[in-house]
Amino acid sequence: MAPSKKKAQKTIASMFGWSAPSRGVDIDLNEDLDILGEQPIPLDDSNRKSEIASQGSSTKRKFREAWKKKFPWLRHILIKDNSIMKCEYYERYGLPEPFGTGSGCVNIQHDSLVTHVASSSHRIAIAKWTCEMEKKVKSIPEHASLLANANMERIITTMKIIYFIAQKDLSISSYEDMCAFALTMKMANMPKSLEYSSQTSSKKKGAYDSPFFSIMIDESNDRSLELHLIIYCVYLTHDGRGKKVSEFMGITCINDGRGKTIYDAIKSFLIEKGHDLQKLIGIATDGASAMIGSEIGLISFLKKDYPSFIAIHCIAHREALAIADASKGFAELLNVEKLANKVYSWINNSSKRNKELMELLELMEIDANRVLQMYLKVVNALNQKLQDDIIDLTSIGTAIGITIRQLYRSYINCDNFGNGSFLLTEFLNCSKYGYLELKDSDGCLYRHELIYDVLQRCIMMEKSYVQAIVDGLNSHFVDLPLLNASKLFSPVHYEEDALVREQNAKLWLERLLQHLLDFRELSEHALYSIDKRGCEQELYSFVDNLFMNCEGFTMKEAWRYFSSMKDWHASFPNLMKLWRAILVIPASTIACERGFSKQNLIKSDRRSSLIVNTLDHLMRVSTIGPNIDEVDWNRVFELWKESKSRRMYDL
Repeated sequence: MAPSKKKAQKTIASMFGWSAPSRGVDIDLNEDLDILGEQPIPLDDSNRKSEIASQGSSTKRKFREAWKKKFPWLRHILIKDNSIMKCEYYERYGLPEPFGTGSGCVNIQHDSLVTHVASSSHRIAIAKWTCEMEKKVKSIPEHASLLANANMERIITTMKIIYFIAQKDLSISSYEDMCAFALTMKMANMPKSLEYSSQTSSKKKGAYDSPFFSIMIDESNDRSLELHLIIYCVYLTHDGRGKKVSEFMGITCINDGRGKTIYDAIKSFLIEKGHDLQKLIGIATDGASAMIGSEIGLISFLKKDYPSFIAIHCIAHREALAIADASKGFAELLNVEKLANKVYSWINNSSKRNKELMELLELMEIDANRVLQMYLKVVNALNQKLQDDIIDLTSIGTAIGITIRQLYRSYINCDNFGNGSFLLTEFLNCSKYGYLELKDSDGCLYRHELIYDVLQRCIMMEKSYVQAIVDGLNSHFVDLPLLNASKLFSPVHYEEDALVREQNAKLWLERLLQHLLDFRELSEHALYSIDKRGCEQELYSFVDNLFMNCEGFTMKEAWRYFSSMKDWHASFPNLMKLWRAILVIPASTIACERGFSKQNLIKSDRRSSLIVNTLDHLMRVSTIGPNIDEVDWNRVFELWKESKSRRMYDL
């Protein structure tokens, strides 16, 4: 994550005001002084002064060990009762001075060390040593390690700022501005320099520990027209004993949208990430032919590898297709839709017309938010239900069944057409006398005459339209028997009568086993750790216990109650495994749609050059990254520090 403006990266050598012509070349120190624009001078005036001072003084000063911490290059040598000081850099390059190959500095004073550090020859010697170390070592040099430890708090502060930027989908170009603002607010541990970058990553277990997992996929073009495949994962936390989680897995580039291309991309992605494909039991996709095509669709390729693989066509897409297909047979509805779109565009393009519309709605005492609402409120309710990120499979069939019954009751088998739809009912009540009236604020009365026969034909057409919606829902959800079979693990669907309850449980179990375990040729798959005969033997005792302990519970609530009980896993090992497999079956690709929305927020028009790897990291931080206060920043710092050799400079 580099700053937006490209700047020359500082090195340790440049920190000391010197840059080497080339590494590994012996350098004449007087020549170096010419490079710096200085006149050649005796190599260390301070050492000459120290010699004179030592000759004229009989007072012996004691060496302080604390000086070594302040001056890492300092060496203290005790010869008999006399102390001398040496410089490691001078000795290394054979400089003929007291601090170098000479007799040593005998002026044991702090001022002598300060004067030595300020000398040009010492700066050049340390710069030469730094360049040599940068070339030789592969791990972090000792001086860089010391510098990193001293800057630890500042580096962590920098990491927090960058993490916050990524989590809020902001551009990295805002990093310098945020640092500048923090500095003006005098925040603690802020780096003095605004130029700093790093990138760390960690591998999160999650789906790796789950006994089963499923994926949700979708493909779309980004703002730079690059074709991306987004993948979400559904799994159980805590080794399959925790809650059900839907989580962003990654985003990758694909060359085209063909089924074989997507199949190869998914397998390569999962293998590269270290996932066990034998644990993959289901997938949710949209209804594109590249996904669900019987010959060359993605699902057909997956079925060849895993015949018991459960493929779900996104339920939200199916509901939308049922509504869209129903309207195709009614040209009048399509004309109304076109007219509504034109009116909306006409009003939306003018603030004056929009204001006049709001005034009209206020006069008619109609809420503006309800004007755009479909009068088929029950269909809207179903649409909202099917757009949840995580959907209980047992609730899908129930929601669709309730919707169909309400449509029949309100629009088909009813005396008062539109019963339950506020706007439609109000319109029909106002028009039952063959006209509509409106009185404005000035008391003027407006009347619009209606043609009764046309109104009756509209009602008959609307009944046909609703019937087409019902037929569409039934035709698009042919897999409801399988989804309803998951009611085996949902006590809220159990009957009071024990005999009926056992009959239903037996039927549900047969359907599940038929779809999941009837392909013994793939005995290595994780599903085949479930024994069919064992499930049948455990069934009635399992259902009785579930009914007695969790009466009225949904599948999710019952799982939360029993998942952590070890005795249940011991008493019903096969049915508990089957329960875990059912829990991770995905029902929709809504999470993928939201993922693409997040992609477009991050990869905006001004950031269209983001590569897919960077985009993947940013989406991961934004979607599943923990709160900034929950991150162990000391651990992050250590990982960052050990990840590679780094050239450090003081922040």
